[in-house]
Amino acid sequence: MTPMRAYVTQEEFNKAFNEILEESTQIYINPETGNISKKKSLMIQVLNSKGEWLIDYNTDPKNSYFYYHTKRVYCVLQDKFSLLCKEFQPLMKNLVEKQYKTTDNSPIRIVTNASGWNR
Repeated sequence: MTPMRAYVTQEEFNKAFNEILEESTQIYINPETGNISKKKSLMIQVLNSKGEWLIDYNTDPKNSYFYYHTKRVYCVLQDKFSLLCKEFQPLMKNLVEKQYKTTDNSPIRIVTNASGWNR
């Protein structure tokens, strides 16, 4: 008999996500050039304390998106809570809509490799 998994609340999920972001750094991206900007912008990348990419998002209503790293975000949360993909996505979508003020999009998990991004 398979043991039942415990239900994960949105609050527990959000707390675990924010723990991943502890000691992270935000970098603003110039939307016209794609380069790092000293000025605040709606395009933001978040790196962990090792300088490794965690998330990339844009809060511009005309071009909003939210990308997150598979190994450093998805796998950590999935392992912690034993979530199925269909359970994970609504929790992540709710977090993104409330915490990052983006709507009308679904967070996209990104797998990276040495040559760049793969979805």
